Amino acid sequence: MVRDSDLTRRSVLRNSFRSHLEELDLLDRIFETRPNSISPRNKKTTWETENNVKIIFEGSHQANNITKEVLKNGEEVITITAASVNIK
Repeated sequence: MVRDSDLTRRSVLRNSFRSHLEELDLLDRIFETRPNSISPRNKKTTWETENNVKIIFEGSHQANNITKEVLKNGEEVITITAASVNIK
C-alpha cells in the first residue's frame, strides 16, 4: 500500500496505516469480491513510469490500442496507437 524509496519513511507510513486500519476494525478483514461490480467502461486505470509520466485510460489497455513490451534488459516500452493526438 505504501510506495516510497526511503525505507525508514516507508516503514513508518506502513505502521501508521496498519494502526489506522486496526482502529477502524478493518485490519485482517476479508471482503467478498463481486466480479464485474464495476464495469470496465467505468474503471480508470493509471500506469505511471519511474519518470512520473502517467497514462490514464478507461477500460482495458487492449481496447484503447495501448501495448506494453518488456525488453530483454527489463525496461518496458509502451506504445499507444491513435489516429490523432490532442495536446492539452
